[in-house]
Amino acid sequence: MENSKIEQVEVERFKSLFLRGIAFIFWFPGIILMELPLNKFLMAIVAVISSVFGILFIYAVIKVFRVFRKIKGDQVLQQALMNEMYLSFDYKALVTGFYSTLIYVILLFLLSDFVDIPVRVICLTIVYVAVVVTELRRFFLYRQ
Repeated sequence: MENSKIEQVEVERFKSLFLRGIAFIFWFPGIILMELPLNKFLMAIVAVISSVFGILFIYAVIKVFRVFRKIKGDQVLQQALMNEMYLSFDYKALVTGFYSTLIYVILLFLLSDFVDIPVRVICLTIVYVAVVVTELRRFFLYRQ
């Protein structure tokens, strides 16, 4: 009985993390595009799509929070789902995100000699690359 509960919570955790990642992937580019000069019609479309995925992102964050609270509240789930393997997965995902962000910053630095990009767009794309690469790496590690 405990194994099925552990597997159920693990699937729930993966699905909520996946939903959070997908919502962020589609929500944050809308924020970046808002910084660029677009015509009013395109700006309205981007705003609507970004708002929908922003609400979905908030829902996913709340869902992830509830799943992790459920795991931390149960000793058996905590031992099974917050063990060294999952901490290693998180560490590997964060390291991958960090190094990919460093590479992206170097590429932006080289590109800045040829193209004039607004500073806010650069900062937002750096955050976007860091989060997306970290989340993708976490998905691939959890999927193993």
